[in-house]
Amino acid sequence: METNLWVFKSFEGTRSFGGNEGYADRAELHYVYDSTVFNHNKVKAGDSVIIVDKKHVKGLAIIAEVIIQPQTPKRQYSCPECQTRRLASRKSLQPRYRCKNGHGFDEPISATVYVDQYIAKYASGYQAIKEQIPARLIANYYLNYNAYYSIQAARQELLSDRFKDISNLLTRSIHIPGDNYVPSISDMRDYKLLKLAIRPAQAAFRSQLIIRHGSRCMISNCDIAEALDACHIAPYLGPEDNHLENGLILRKDLHALFDADLIGIHPQNLTISVAQKLKQSSYKDLEGVNVLLDHQYCLSIAALKFKWAAFCEENVL
Repeated sequence: METNLWVFKSFEGTRSFGGNEGYADRAELHYVYDSTVFNHNKVKAGDSVIIVDKKHVKGLAIIAEVIIQPQTPKRQYSCPECQTRRLASRKSLQPRYRCKNGHGFDEPISATVYVDQYIAKYASGYQAIKEQIPARLIANYYLNYNAYYSIQAARQELLSDRFKDISNLLTRSIHIPGDNYVPSISDMRDYKLLKLAIRPAQAAFRSQLIIRHGSRCMISNCDIAEALDACHIAPYLGPEDNHLENGLILRKDLHALFDADLIGIHPQNLTISVAQKLKQSSYKDLEGVNVLLDHQYCLSIAALKFKWAAFCEENVL
């Protein structure tokens, strides 16, 4: 099967395309786009990807699969004067918005449209680029370059010319163990009158995790039921995040430390890393401890990678 090389523009967090509400990218896990994006229907499993932000090359990956979510609502914004959706939000100038035709305004026109949303999931061998490689250095390799395209085709020679050593490390394994669960990209939590997220299925989630892993902390082996919590690996944003591959049973204090990125779980070997802040505390003995996991079960690689990236960012390993 012939494979292609794509360059994905990804700005982390919420990515904004002019008059669109944007997408929630997680650069090391997946790329989100929709049917209004040029080249959306050409990206496929097995293709190579170079991920860039506004200034630098972020990483390389192989696409494991492309998931399509039909009829997904999407907010779009346009200029009240000329209806163009090419808008810029200005932080320090007034009016707040300015369109490409020079009209200024405080509030754009908003509308909801329905699109097919695509999630290009990466295989487990994502390679981050630590050096500050300017994105402009790959410009000569684009095919039919257009500055407004977020997905652009590039010549395969780009990999061998600029990233030969790194591209050789990429895995072309399409199967990712423990990847029936993918972290949510939209906040689907229920909010009532208070600004608190309601988790109606939390008790059931805890019970199912205990059946799966036993009534013990998966790090400390503590078996005092009252001291144990059900813990999400990737943060809870809605019912889909109550997937058992996204869950751990942890002692309450370790749950808090895990959520605060003061302890982390390495996604490859499931060993514990302790933040420098805890190295002089009693928690230092957790360094290198293996997560207690029965061989018949698995944890989501995607969720572990996402949480590990957050831990590394906080602690600069």
